[in-house]
Amino acid sequence: MTGSRANWAALTTFLAARPPDEGSVTLSWEELGSIVGGVPDSAVQHHPQWWHGDRSHVRAWQAAGYAASEIQRGHSVTFRRAGAAAPVRPSPWTQRENRATPPASPTDALLELQEVDVRSALLVIPCSKTKRPGGGASSQRATRWPSALAAAREHNRAAADLDERQLMPAWRRYSGHFYAAADAALRDAVSSDASLIILSGGYGLLRANESNA
Repeated sequence: MTGSRANWAALTTFLAARPPDEGSVTLSWEELGSIVGGVPDSAVQHHPQWWHGDRSHVRAWQAAGYAASEIQRGHSVTFRRAGAAAPVRPSPWTQRENRATPPASPTDALLELQEVDVRSALLVIPCSKTKRPGGGASSQRATRWPSALAAAREHNRAAADLDERQLMPAWRRYSGHFYAAADAALRDAVSSDASLIILSGGYGLLRANESNA
C-alpha cells in the first residue's frame, strides 16, 4: 500500500471497459493497486467508512456504474455493476443452526461484519467508565427523540443528577480503551453522519454527536 496519490480515474476507465453482461469484477489488493498506482493505507485503517460516502475514490467506481461490495481489506474487493443481483450467501449464524459443524471462526465472523453497509446500519456502542474532563456550553442543536423515549431520558438524566455546565459531544467525552482505539473511525463515522448511538448511564441513549456531561 502507498500514500494518497492514487489515480482513481484509471479505475473508472478500467471498470467502464468491462463487458456489459459482466455483473461484477473481483480484484485482489495487488491488482487494484496496479490499476490506480497504490491503494492508500486509509482504505484499511478507516474501513468501512472509507468505502462509502461522497469521496473522490468512491465517485470513481460510481462513475463507471459500480458499487464496492464484499470488501476483504488488504486482500480483495468486488465491484458490482449497479442493478446486478448480489449472490445470496447464507450467514455464518444460519449455517451454524442448520448443520452440525464447528462454529464459524472469529475471522469468518469479522469478514461477515465488514460487509455490512454502514449507510443502512444502526451501530450501538456502550459508554466507558472513564471520561475526558472539560467541555463548554453546548452549541449542538437538541436532538429530537420520540416523546416516550425523551421522557425516559429526562427521568434518567434527573436521577443521575448530571452537572451540565461543561458539555462535549458524546463520542469525544468517553476515553476508555475502545474509544481510544477507535478514535479515527468514530471521527470518520460522525463526519459521515453515520447512524451511531451510544448507551449512556446518565441519559440512556445518545447520538454520537449529542452533547454529554
